[in-house]
Amino acid sequence: MIIFNALSIILGTCLYSQLDKSNMAGRYVGVFIAVGGATANIPLVVAWSQTMIRSQSKRAYASAFVSAWSGVGGILSGVVFLQREAKKGYPTGIWFTIAVNAAVIAGSVLLALWLRYRNRLADLGRAVLEGDPDFRYQY
Repeated sequence: MIIFNALSIILGTCLYSQLDKSNMAGRYVGVFIAVGGATANIPLVVAWSQTMIRSQSKRAYASAFVSAWSGVGGILSGVVFLQREAKKGYPTGIWFTIAVNAAVIAGSVLLALWLRYRNRLADLGRAVLEGDPDFRYQY
């Protein structure tokens, strides 16, 4: 679902930024698609990080870490959406948004493959995950 939402953000961003300015309906739909994907990914990332951890102290740390990094987006938006590019449609910010979501897709795929590998090692008895022989990662 994280990958689907990141693809939605990319699609929506392309629609609202690349369609002709006269196509207001298409650009408006793009905004809804992009915002929907972005809003839906926040709880998914938090939930995924919490399902991979057993101990309460690690979960608390992971929750704080994910929340802290989510605030970085607000900081970066002030840096990559440059006022001097307003008349050109903020190309730096738009392409940065697309690149970050492409990285989210790549990171999600790599993490899922890593978790699958770790689960396979645990199934073969070569690893104990999170200190519990019965624990398996969700991906």
